[in-house]
Amino acid sequence: MKPPSLQDTGSPRRNPVTVRGMGAVSPAGWGVSALRQALEQSSPIAACPIEGPRPFRGRRVPPPAERPAVLSHARLRRSSPISQFAAAAAMEALRTVPYPPTELGIVFSTMCGSVRYTRRFYAETLDNPATASPILFPETVFNAPASHVAAALDASVPTYTLVGDSSVFLQALALGAQWVDSGFVRCSLVIAAEETDWSVLEGWKLFSRDTELAEGAAAVCLSCEPDSGGDPT
Repeated sequence: MKPPSLQDTGSPRRNPVTVRGMGAVSPAGWGVSALRQALEQSSPIAACPIEGPRPFRGRRVPPPAERPAVLSHARLRRSSPISQFAAAAAMEALRTVPYPPTELGIVFSTMCGSVRYTRRFYAETLDNPATASPILFPETVFNAPASHVAAALDASVPTYTLVGDSSVFLQALALGAQWVDSGFVRCSLVIAAEETDWSVLEGWKLFSRDTELAEGAAAVCLSCEPDSGGDPT
C-alpha cells in the first residue's frame, strides 16, 4: 500500500486526529515529567562546556537516573546519542498505546542529525583512512535514528525521515496526521531529535551568537481512533 503524501486530498475524512501518547528527553532529564517540572519552575537550565577547538557552551541531556530498557537493545548499545534520545522518547510515547507495533508508522524529523559520529568519522578519515572505524559510518546517515526505533519495535513498519529547517517537526506532524487520517496506519509515531556538537555550535554562531543550543528528543503518537479514557502521558 502506497503511503499518502502531503499533497493527497482524496482520502475520506475519519475521526479527529488526537495525541495518544508523548515522550521526551531533554536537558531537564529523561521523560515528560522531568520536562514539565522544569517548565513549572520557570528557571533556565544551565549550559555546560562543550569540548571543541574553542570554548563552546550548550545544554546537554544528563545521564539517566535509571537507564531506559530500550537502550539495552543490540542496535542501540553503540548508537549515536541522537538515536538513543529518539528511542527513549518513542518508547515513552508508546507506553499507553494499545496497538501492536505492526500497525504503527514512524515519521522522524531532524535538522542536523547525527553530528557527533559524523564529525568523528570524517576526522578519522582525514587523519588516516586506513584506520577510520567503519562502525561509525552507519550512524552518520540521517535515517539511522528511525531505523533504530523500528528495530527496537521488532516490526517492519513504514518509516520516513524528514530533514529540514526549524519547521520540519511541523511537517512531520502533518505527514503523521495524514497517515492516520487516511487509514494508512492506525497510529503514527512522530519523532524529532537533535544532539549537540561543537561543529553545530560553530555553525549556529553565524546566525545567532547569543543562543545556546540544546539537545534531546520529543515523540508523539497520533491516532484517529477514540481514546478508551485516561491520560496517555
